[in-house]
Amino acid sequence: MATKKDYALHYFDHGLIPIPLCWVRDGRCCCFHQHTDPKQIGKAPLVSYTKQEIKREIIEKWFTSFPLANIGILIKESGLVIVDADSAAAVQEFEKHQDAAAIPTVKTGRGKHYYFKTGESTPIHRIIHTGESNEIDIFSNGYIVVPPSVHMNGHQYTWDNPPKKIGLPIVPKEIENILMQSQNKEPEVLPVIKKLKKINMDVLPLNDFIKSLITDAEDSPYYLERGYQSRSEAIFGIIIACIKKGLTDEEICSILLNPKHAISQKFFEQKKSLSWLLNEISRAKKRAVFPKTTQSKKDKTLSKKGF
Repeated sequence: MATKKDYALHYFDHGLIPIPLCWVRDGRCCCFHQHTDPKQIGKAPLVSYTKQEIKREIIEKWFTSFPLANIGILIKESGLVIVDADSAAAVQEFEKHQDAAAIPTVKTGRGKHYYFKTGESTPIHRIIHTGESNEIDIFSNGYIVVPPSVHMNGHQYTWDNPPKKIGLPIVPKEIENILMQSQNKEPEVLPVIKKLKKINMDVLPLNDFIKSLITDAEDSPYYLERGYQSRSEAIFGIIIACIKKGLTDEEICSILLNPKHAISQKFFEQKKSLSWLLNEISRAKKRAVFPKTTQSKKDKTLSKKGF
């Protein structure tokens, strides 16, 4: 019986770049990060992959260390465009305009993933909640969960039409155009940035640990030490630290929307809205006021470091 490592190496040998992800059992995270966020359970990366060339021996090492891990495929690095139809309605909408039989397709926990290869002018971008159903996402960067991974709801990802059988078609122009139009759209936060007061990081009551995460993001030596699995998770941690130090909402927005700070690039790359950031601040305030009653070993260790 083929193992997860066998699948990962098979993907690599066919030009796709795999990474190990959190794995699940009975709807719960089973990896060492002990995820509780549904967006991370079964989907969060277990390794840092952005600053290294991923070779076959690295993949073999990863999946030897994490034999039960779900498998993700890096989209940009694999030359892919993924259309994620995240409901039955979204699947019906997409297949009304495209010949699904000619497209490599994966059945997911709620819908389907459709696989294309990038064209000469495909922008590296992401757009979410598009289409009439508002449940279609299009990605040419990031990563995607692939078979035989298991979704949080217990469904196993399976190939409907594997690429080996029908090949990878080039992304249709109409899909590429949606990515282009979204990429060229001015981020909602730009007008807000112009009005925000610029804040000198040196005068803020934040320790060097937090300041380094703000200015350097994944390049900070503390990013991996903290165990962040996404830029969103790092932003949320920074917001909590700012709240605990008494910073106002405006000061937090000024820090996180400063184009000079590496942590801020998420807002420009993914066209995040101001309402998204304000919602994260609101969520962090609740966490700061009503912290979890139990702490994981990782959280206790970090608390000793003054975070």
